[in-house]
Amino acid sequence: MPPAAYPPVVDEIEVLGYVSDINDRGYSRDIGRTFELGGKRWMHFGDTFCKDATGNFVGITSNTVASLPDSSNFLASKYLEIEKDGIVKPFIHPLPYEFTPDPDDPDNKDARLVLWSFGGVVELEDRTGRVFFEKSVVGGSQPEYCGTGIAKVSVHHGYVPPWNLTKWLCVPGVATREVKLHVERLMPNGCVDQWGMLFGPDEPRIGSLSTLVHGSFVYLWSLYKDKLILGRTPRCITTWTSAYTFWTGSDWVSNYTEAAPIDSMNDAKIAQGGVFYSESLFGCSSPFIFVGVNGYADSKIQVGVAEKVEGPWEIFPVGTATCIDRKDGFQYCIYPHTWASDEQNGELMVTWCEQWPGGVIAAKLKFQTVEEEKTEL
Repeated sequence: MPPAAYPPVVDEIEVLGYVSDINDRGYSRDIGRTFELGGKRWMHFGDTFCKDATGNFVGITSNTVASLPDSSNFLASKYLEIEKDGIVKPFIHPLPYEFTPDPDDPDNKDARLVLWSFGGVVELEDRTGRVFFEKSVVGGSQPEYCGTGIAKVSVHHGYVPPWNLTKWLCVPGVATREVKLHVERLMPNGCVDQWGMLFGPDEPRIGSLSTLVHGSFVYLWSLYKDKLILGRTPRCITTWTSAYTFWTGSDWVSNYTEAAPIDSMNDAKIAQGGVFYSESLFGCSSPFIFVGVNGYADSKIQVGVAEKVEGPWEIFPVGTATCIDRKDGFQYCIYPHTWASDEQNGELMVTWCEQWPGGVIAAKLKFQTVEEEKTEL
């Protein structure tokens, strides 16, 4: 019997605090999706407002990634690569000369290239990951969405010898194990053009809402013409557009224009969130679970359940995400983190984002359990 009652009811939302880097620089950042890869846990972010060691703002990195070194302390993250000037290195790197703002154009001098990933990282059989990202130019007079790309993520382990621990100090007999993420942007469809996108600007934003490995496929909840649709591809073929198929409501087809809108998610105007598979929370009859937020700027936490990956979905508002330091504004980018949850007791770890200059906030959703529901009856 599942621990959480259905339909879902949240008895308590326990706000834990901000997810902060251990260097105490107090970054403002958003998104905040976690993933497991190479036996380690990571959290990737969107726009990160970087600071130097004295706390001065030094620039924006459009996407960053941090390790979560202590599984018992969800709030502590650690950036592994920071430049000397304080700029946090990007998770997904721009390619050389991919975009350069024109300093002589007053309308576009502040334009910048962004590579944002909202759908998360999926792990494949070879213990490498795939991340789908949206490439855009923002900040100028003519913002432009350029398409969706794909990158391979892998964990590299290595030992740093004791004489490299610091520039001046040698500690005999002491070595540290160095763990880093390596991200390689993949060129789709055998493309030799370094600007190649997996899907173009007029095609689905593949994986823009969420991604999930289930069975032999990677499933991708995607935005297309302001509607959410569902796509999938064999987990062994992620870089060929022709391998992707889309759900029509009754069948999988290669033509995305025939894809059926996910009515319940579109009716709820779902904007961000994550899908996961669990038979522990609501039971084996509702193993596909969505946690996210709508696009109404009302900070409502949405929980969805489905018997099958194709749906249909039932969506329920279960509570409101709140600020910590900010006194106004709405919360967005609400995501579940199953590895840090206690599903057996009806608890789910989630995060959401405050508007700038806020950060990523962690909280526990404590669902009403089956036993509590019986007691009330």
